Amino acid sequence: MIVFNSSSYLNLSEIKKISPYALKLTIIFMFLVLLFMTIFTNLIFFNDITNTHFILVSLLFAAIMSGTDSGILLGLVKKTENKILEILQIESIINTPFTILFPILVLGFITGTNNFTVRLFLIDFSRQFFIGVGAGLIFAAFYYWYSRKKVDMEFSPLMVIGVALATYVLAENIGGNGILAVTILGVLYGMFKIKAKVEMNNFTNVFTEFLKIFMFIILGLIISIDFSATFILKSLLLFALYIFIRFIAVLITLRGSQIENKEKIFMALIAPKGIAVALVIFVLFNYSFNGLDIVLRISLMFILYSIILGSITTALASKFLKLKEKQRTTFKRLKKLKKSKLTS
Repeated sequence: MIVFNSSSYLNLSEIKKISPYALKLTIIFMFLVLLFMTIFTNLIFFNDITNTHFILVSLLFAAIMSGTDSGILLGLVKKTENKILEILQIESIINTPFTILFPILVLGFITGTNNFTVRLFLIDFSRQFFIGVGAGLIFAAFYYWYSRKKVDMEFSPLMVIGVALATYVLAENIGGNGILAVTILGVLYGMFKIKAKVEMNNFTNVFTEFLKIFMFIILGLIISIDFSATFILKSLLLFALYIFIRFIAVLITLRGSQIENKEKIFMALIAPKGIAVALVIFVLFNYSFNGLDIVLRISLMFILYSIILGSITTALASKFLKLKEKQRTTFKRLKKLKKSKLTS
């Protein structure tokens, strides 16, 4: 529901223009996180770079942190015409499936149950991708047909929720990626011209906010937070390194564009963790191996740190972004290369 609600505000024509930048940022950021966060996590929390098990556990944490959450960005996207936020939103949608797949893949190596090869992984990923897209298209077509036939204001919001949940469940049960399916459904739903759509959107907004609160309450109940000064300082240091890695990824992605440095800093500070990370944590909670407790606790702290930092940054968005900037101007600044100065 959270993914559906956030993706329903995306514009398909703008996605085509923005997706190359979002895809580039996703690839670069994931590569840097998987490489350097694995090293930093091992050095700070395990301090054993020769132990294969701890290297894999560190890689597991890095894989969990390789993505961002789209739902957290929703509120600001609706308030600004600057397309920088939509790059971040589309990036989060692209990286969400990887945020779930990569940790599960690493988990298989840690527990000794992973027989995957690169070929099998690509086949599995392709299957999840195409089935997920197909399920999203089918349910979107069904809902569009239903909305054109009859709209009952009393039950329409419930119908939206039912279709979104059914899309996820069906995609997952036939071997597809439920998150991707719901994203496709949400994007197409956002394009539909439906009566009383504003009222339905208001209902889904309230419902998804309730789900977020409930999800994090449950997460807080099953995982205890380590409030020791040593753990807090180590986790803060690791989070600071994580933000620095993201800033480097943003610089590489937007190299040559006319995007200002303060906008790049804003993009680096917005890296919230949400539903995908929580889902992986729930899966990991059913396992038991050396170092898992540390991974779970750091992951929970990263969720808190990223949401707090993201909330402060979005509250100060006017200091970083040109909120009323026309979308054409943003696209022009993204594409236009800086003219190099000639030296004699």
